[in-house]
Amino acid sequence: MPTYTTLPLLILLALLWRWTKGNVLAIVAFTAIFDAASALNFGSLGVAPWLVALAVCLPVKMLRGGLRMGAAPGINRVALNLLLLFLTYAAFSGMVLPVVFAGVPVVRVLDPVPLAWGMANVSQLCYLGAAAVVFLLTITSTRGELEEALRWYVRGCIVAAWIAIYQLTNAVVHVPYPTAILYSNPGHVIFSAYKINGMWRLNSTFTEASDMAGSLIGGLGILSWELMTRPLRAARLGYAVLLLVVLLMSLSTTGYLCLVLLVVAGGVLYVGHLLRRAKVGAVKVVIALAMGLAAAVLFTVSGPARETVVKVASSVVLDKQQTESYRARTESHEDALQTLKDTYYVGSGWGSMRASGLGYTLLASVGIPGLLLFGAGCAALFLPLLRGDRGNTPEGREDLLERCLFGVSLLLCGMVIAGSEPIVPTLWFLFGTAIVAGGQPLAMLRTMGTKRVVMGPQVGLWGRLRAFE
Repeated sequence: MPTYTTLPLLILLALLWRWTKGNVLAIVAFTAIFDAASALNFGSLGVAPWLVALAVCLPVKMLRGGLRMGAAPGINRVALNLLLLFLTYAAFSGMVLPVVFAGVPVVRVLDPVPLAWGMANVSQLCYLGAAAVVFLLTITSTRGELEEALRWYVRGCIVAAWIAIYQLTNAVVHVPYPTAILYSNPGHVIFSAYKINGMWRLNSTFTEASDMAGSLIGGLGILSWELMTRPLRAARLGYAVLLLVVLLMSLSTTGYLCLVLLVVAGGVLYVGHLLRRAKVGAVKVVIALAMGLAAAVLFTVSGPARETVVKVASSVVLDKQQTESYRARTESHEDALQTLKDTYYVGSGWGSMRASGLGYTLLASVGIPGLLLFGAGCAALFLPLLRGDRGNTPEGREDLLERCLFGVSLLLCGMVIAGSEPIVPTLWFLFGTAIVAGGQPLAMLRTMGTKRVVMGPQVGLWGRLRAFE
């Protein structure tokens, strides 16, 4: 059945198609921010807007003849093969393991129920298949298309941040807010802005504050990397500050830990970037030092500021173990480990069980084999950073790789803390973009015995994989 989201979504898709010139990845990445909305409802199941965007725009792109069928030249084949193996194994587990281990107690929602193949497996397999389509579409896209899609992904995060500010305005002065449009998914509880210890907590277009923090951190990471490695622009700095403020107002442990990772990992990666490029932006260094000094002075001199910091730290970190959400997450971890043991460490099948945390969800659903494949695939994305010939890589390609890896690291951090199945389309979009950007230079010649293989845009995906064998 259509929802209040359906018509606004179709109008948005038409506008995005025009603005992006039919870039399906850009449209999917932008619409993924509407996490708590549903374009169509089937009983208690809601269809995410990004899934409808993919189902509508991809066939149109194919009919118009604008879809490439060959892989982009120069790809990270190790990461590609490992992630494809994970997708294959996850799909296999969702269809077979619930039948093999039928009757094993698994926890769904609150109470344990006998394991059986059902609609939960079907729906999660559909989302897994859609994520795989996004992944394959990414690795067959050109660098120009990927750059455009990455810009629209960041724009989506910025729009979600503005909606969070609008949500705060609604909570304070009660201006009209489109609740029916933004929170139409029947499978989730409808949240609104509320207070914790007198401080407002926001969730924007997402089901809850931790989901918002875990999603927007990727956009903030990409913007932060651009601030560090590109000429300073006021608009880029302003949008980064906006995302930072909204993440702080999520009052989410997920968001705060991701921000710590952003600062630490960003600093380490930036030092490596400076050593490789041998240039330092003096203005950026001065601004960073000034901001750090201002924060230290404010914390030292201002009593209200110090009290606010202590209150936030107590609410988000220090007193977290006393909250109901922490106890619920701990119980879900224990249930996931018990399911892993009951299924002989191969898992109960994709979609059979969810836990709070990516690692626990993977262990409960696809077991140790699936966790190893996914972890190895993620680690392989960083292999190009170890390559000795990175200086010969075109600068634009290197910049795209660094931004994607930084964004992927932050997204995975959020999912490890409070995520579930890795079916977020933006995650697989960043996976594919890192694979494309992390390969060899665009023009590549390889000598294989007496054969000379030319790797170029005209070589299809199967031909490229055969050539690497």
